[in-house]
Amino acid sequence: MTLAGFPAAELKDAHQPLACLIGVDVADGQHLSIYTTDIPEDGTQDEICEAAAEFSAALLEELRDRRAR
Repeated sequence: MTLAGFPAAELKDAHQPLACLIGVDVADGQHLSIYTTDIPEDGTQDEICEAAAEFSAALLEELRDRRAR
């Protein structure tokens, strides 16, 4: 998986069905972690991970735009 051009991974834990972790490799030795939960809502883990990935991509694009200024 890639987000905004960066390699990324989606991590799901069967013991945490209302949570998702997105890890993004942003530079040598540096990463961005986005951990999301859907408590007290009732979304599926796939929906939670999809929202986390969308948020992560938007965040990366914003950071890239700010760096270019």
